[in-house]
Amino acid sequence: MPFSDFIVAAGVHGPAGWLEERGLPRLAAVLITYLALIALLVTMLILAVPPLLGQLSELARDLPEIGQMLVDRLRPILDLFGVQWDATRALEFVAGQLGDLSGALTGLPLAVITVVGNLVTIMFLSALMLLERDRAQAWSLRFVAESDRETVVDLAHTLRGIHASCSVRSRPRGHAVTI
Repeated sequence: MPFSDFIVAAGVHGPAGWLEERGLPRLAAVLITYLALIALLVTMLILAVPPLLGQLSELARDLPEIGQMLVDRLRPILDLFGVQWDATRALEFVAGQLGDLSGALTGLPLAVITVVGNLVTIMFLSALMLLERDRAQAWSLRFVAESDRETVVDLAHTLRGIHASCSVRSRPRGHAVTI
């Protein structure tokens, strides 16, 4: 999960930095960016989840009929090749598979809650990384020799300047720069 935090923070850094350059304080820029991201995710969930749940319940309802239709269609083919088979065992197998599917469907709400919890955690930690960038830099400089701190800070500012001057259009396709 920590790697996901860095990916989200790197993705949100651009829009938040753009808002910050236009005069918004960092906290407001990050907050607006995350609210837009959350609105996008909620919209996607609202549009995708109801049809998906409807289709899953329809599938669960129709599975016994589908299983019987499959057995009815397989019977002539197996008879054609002289294969002896027990229809009862085949139906029991299909029913067992349907039971496994219904068990998986009952675990779906818990899986959704887990995913939402992980998303909230990832978004919180990545926002914290964006908001506390300067404090984290100061903390990490404690581990750099006093004589080298100015050089490290200059290097970080240079790298940020290079990153800021690289527009998305000037990068090769599929290439991302994160600092």
